[in-house]
Amino acid sequence: MTALFADVVSSTELASRLDAEDLNAIVGPFLRAMTEEIERFGGTIEKYAGDAVIAVFGSPVVHEDDPERAVRAGLAMHKRLAALQEELAGKAGRPVEMRIGVETGEIVAAVGREAEGLLTGGTLHVAARLQTAAPPGALVVGERAWRDTRDTIEYRPLEDVELRGLEGPSRICRPSGRATSGVRASQPASRSSAVRRSSAYSACCSGFRCASGAPS
Repeated sequence: MTALFADVVSSTELASRLDAEDLNAIVGPFLRAMTEEIERFGGTIEKYAGDAVIAVFGSPVVHEDDPERAVRAGLAMHKRLAALQEELAGKAGRPVEMRIGVETGEIVAAVGREAEGLLTGGTLHVAARLQTAAPPGALVVGERAWRDTRDTIEYRPLEDVELRGLEGPSRICRPSGRATSGVRASQPASRSSAVRRSSAYSACCSGFRCASGAPS
């Protein structure tokens, strides 16, 4: 499976100076838009963590090109955020930027009634660390995801970086955005699917305010 981790840059600063209504007006549209792009490429939302979005490609539906779908979803997410920039920046008082990390590897489903549907594994952790290595507005891909997609997506040269929590240097790269072929994105999710997610967005925004010390 392939994991994608996306997070807003300097989101704690936003939460510290915006009231609950203004913060929700930024985080809500952001999460909805990013979720739509992930689902268009066949990804599944694993969870929301504040303004972060964690998704997997390859569960519950497996595609042979899941790594490519994840990378293309990440590129589409940045493009979508750019389209929303005027709206979100006006509310935030500054540009709203995002970092994304993508990596392929082992992801397993946790067992037990309370853990039903929960995914775990080192790849989720690596994807989270990769996004911290991305410059604002960029997508960083791990070596395994790069190997699985280098024939269909053009990349900049590989780099060796130290990632916090991981032993030794990690090889990462950034896609150039050009491709020799590509998966076709599906239509956006139905309105009923978006309605079912609304409570998750609200809970996510509320939890983000609490964790950041912003007013609730």
